[in-house]
Amino acid sequence: MTDGFYATKQAVEASIAANPIPTPKKPTKLPPSQILFMTELFQHRLEKGWESDKHIATLKRVVKGGDTLEPLTVFWTGTGWTCIDGHHRADAYEAADFKGRIPVTVFDGSLDEAITHAAMTNSRDKLPMKPEEKTHAAWRLTVLTPDVSINDVHKATTVAKSRISDMRKVRDFIIDNHGKEYAADLRWREAWSLWKGAHKDDDVGSDDWVEREAQKLAERLRKTFGKELERNPEVTWRALDMYSPNLVERISKWLGVDWVNPEELEF
Repeated sequence: MTDGFYATKQAVEASIAANPIPTPKKPTKLPPSQILFMTELFQHRLEKGWESDKHIATLKRVVKGGDTLEPLTVFWTGTGWTCIDGHHRADAYEAADFKGRIPVTVFDGSLDEAITHAAMTNSRDKLPMKPEEKTHAAWRLTVLTPDVSINDVHKATTVAKSRISDMRKVRDFIIDNHGKEYAADLRWREAWSLWKGAHKDDDVGSDDWVEREAQKLAERLRKTFGKELERNPEVTWRALDMYSPNLVERISKWLGVDWVNPEELEF
């Protein structure tokens, strides 16, 4: 599906009502062609990055070695069994050109409970969510599952209850002024800025602006260097000094430390 979060949820609710589970027998394995995906509802992560690709490659090697992974969790959405937990594992099966039947576990519960479960689950082969992804998940749950309590959203995402309370306030404001579909298609920072009445370029220098620009730069560094910058901090620091001594000096002052270039030391 390519509709927004809220439109997709409405469509699935109607589909489940019109097409209940066809058999009381729950599948334990399914061929890849019979596993559906609705990332709009059940994948709370942001776009794939270097870490995700590396994680999928690791899982692919396990499958290529003849083993299966932990079962995917599936949920009946009216048109078939849909993956709500295990998207990386599913990608690994596809990358390995797996032709067998994939182990699955059926999730029993409502659609809102399935959406919440997708955020909560963290099985052993699953890549941990980043802080910004947890915030993104909490915002999605706040908009898509309004009947889920603040405490349950907190348990699912570990986001602070005070922040989730803010999200509810922002959600209600945006829905009242722009509608549910508009609210569901926003990311948290966009929603927060809208609630404050801020525009994209009006808050240059604020904490929100710094955080947003830092995230953009971090993503570029991640895509370009992967984990290389972490392997040897001294090499990274010296490379920064060679790139821009002025930058290193300004960072040092911001951190409150004194920096002396080793080449300038007198012995």
